[in-house]
Amino acid sequence: SYGNVTVAAITNVSGVANIVYTADTNTGIVAITASVGSVKNITQITKVTPSVLESLIITNGDATSPTQYRTTSQKDLSLGIFKLTANGGEDMIVTRIVITDMMFGNTGGAAGSFTNLKLVKANGTQVGQITYNMDLKSASEAIATFNPISNLIVAKNQTETLTLKGDLNSYPNAVLGSYHLFKINSVNDITVIGDTLNLPITVTGAPISGSLQGVYKSVLSVYAQSAGNTILSINNSIASFSFTNNSKGNYPITISGIQLGLDIWFTGIQASSKYITLRKGWDGPIIAKKKFNISKGTNSLVITDWQANAGDPNEMTFTPFDINANDSMSIYVFTDTTDMVSGSPIITSIKDVTLSADGFMTSPLPVNGGGISF
Repeated sequence: SYGNVTVAAITNVSGVANIVYTADTNTGIVAITASVGSVKNITQITKVTPSVLESLIITNGDATSPTQYRTTSQKDLSLGIFKLTANGGEDMIVTRIVITDMMFGNTGGAAGSFTNLKLVKANGTQVGQITYNMDLKSASEAIATFNPISNLIVAKNQTETLTLKGDLNSYPNAVLGSYHLFKINSVNDITVIGDTLNLPITVTGAPISGSLQGVYKSVLSVYAQSAGNTILSINNSIASFSFTNNSKGNYPITISGIQLGLDIWFTGIQASSKYITLRKGWDGPIIAKKKFNISKGTNSLVITDWQANAGDPNEMTFTPFDINANDSMSIYVFTDTTDMVSGSPIITSIKDVTLSADGFMTSPLPVNGGGISF
């Protein structure tokens, strides 16, 4: 609404009488009706400046989204969702939007990480032109300017949702270890006019931003696959985990270490020494093998050092392995369960994974493999 509209009274004008002012507080238009001499009800339509300013309110559409870990060469990514609400008595025409990429981490040359940026309405219609490359503003900022925009009208008292989409460049144009936050950084980064009065509209709500985007060659996810077998065996599978490389750029990921957690409630009479073995698949090659000791009662162990003891021919040092892009590998955990008596549960977990520097693990730690009880 435009609130009260004040118009200076017409006075001391010869022959003018019966003046009536009618103000529409939704449109800001005043109709002036008067009589001049013998001519009755002459109406003049006058546009006035509203006494209460309208505004375009911008808000986050994905403010609670977690950090998104992206792999090089991914296409048509959602980089931010912005909501535009027309607060007032007329439709609002948006003619210009500037998006700022706030860069963190490894920022050298990172302005070239994202390309082909575009703004898309909720119905899939593209707004304005594609910005193929961002312009460097400072060492940690780059901008994409969508100007002119000719097809974005926010209906009065309605909300239009825009999604910023873009492609992650291929390596090395995409800078690994860089993080990007796409923002409408200032109220001056949007130009808006009223559709009825053709006057500038105030913008409120900035700054707003999408979710943080991390750039890597490959992204690893780990999840529990099975809890193992409750049998008494010298070489029993007690858990298995799936390791998946989600790379979109055909890059392998190297696993060079696994921290394995073992929680064992041992009800045996005497302390016991056992070996823990990691295998690729159920009957695949051994990745590592390490001796550990348990005593009666609760045992909470974390195996971090897989270096073989020179005096123990049964141990095997951890052998790094690769997982190809868009591929998975099952890692099985074996140990001796021959002396596990009734009421002796084992819980296995992945506490941490050491991987190549150009990759990132997205799974929350620890990854619990469930438990088995004898």
